[in-house]
Amino acid sequence: MGVNSDEVYELYAQLSEEEREDFFHRLSGDLDWVSIDESVPEIDEEPWNLYWHEFKSGSDEFEKFIHNPLAVLANSIEEVDESFHITTNIVNHQRGLAMTEVCTMPMVMAEYETVHVLLYKH
Repeated sequence: MGVNSDEVYELYAQLSEEEREDFFHRLSGDLDWVSIDESVPEIDEEPWNLYWHEFKSGSDEFEKFIHNPLAVLANSIEEVDESFHITTNIVNHQRGLAMTEVCTMPMVMAEYETVHVLLYKH
């Protein structure tokens, strides 16, 4: 029996805050993101933070990210939470979303509760 996304969101809305945190954790796993800000002093004072992670297309880790990026980012990047909005751009999408590496760079704008994600297919 399959479940559609509307049913998932309806069930999610019924969870307590503690249950939601557990839901995010089980769904997303833990990822290590490289903070670009820590390496580039010129952007350290900007009102956003830039991160990097390399996914392998087709991996469970990448599938979780593609299907629910907010859960993965909220679980992996401290300043992101479930109230954020996400915009995603894919560069070289003509290569499809399978079998190659995907450079993933989320720009976190905590003040606006927004994350802009750039996916670059190698």
